Amino acid sequence: MADKPERRREYNRRYYEENLETLKAQSRDKYQANEAYRNRTRERTIIRNREQRRQLRQKAFDLLGRLCIRCGFSDERALQVDHINGGGTEEARRLGPWKLAKRIIEHPEDYQILCANCNWIKRHEQNEQPSGPPRQFA
Repeated sequence: MADKPERRREYNRRYYEENLETLKAQSRDKYQANEAYRNRTRERTIIRNREQRRQLRQKAFDLLGRLCIRCGFSDERALQVDHINGGGTEEARRLGPWKLAKRIIEHPEDYQILCANCNWIKRHEQNEQPSGPPRQFA
């Protein structure tokens, strides 16, 4: 009895190797035949991800407050999560949007809420570079 799972795995491996091209063709045909299903699934995924991002943002605002800590501005459309010690661009690139949002929720002491204007003023005051190469002004 103990060798039956091993024999089944060996059989499946050999079958896969011997019929690889046929299996790929079947998979490709099934994928192409289900374009309408893929489109519906894609739309549902986009909507679900958008809602999850909105919920994470709301949770971060709940933890950090819903006001700019410098000027008291409260319109959430212009509020941004700011890294207190800078380095937000690098952290965002390293973690990606989902992990960054989860980190904000897990470690709210490292972040603050600023309106867009105050955030840019802070960047200028602390000489933080925006993402990308330095800009040359003529």
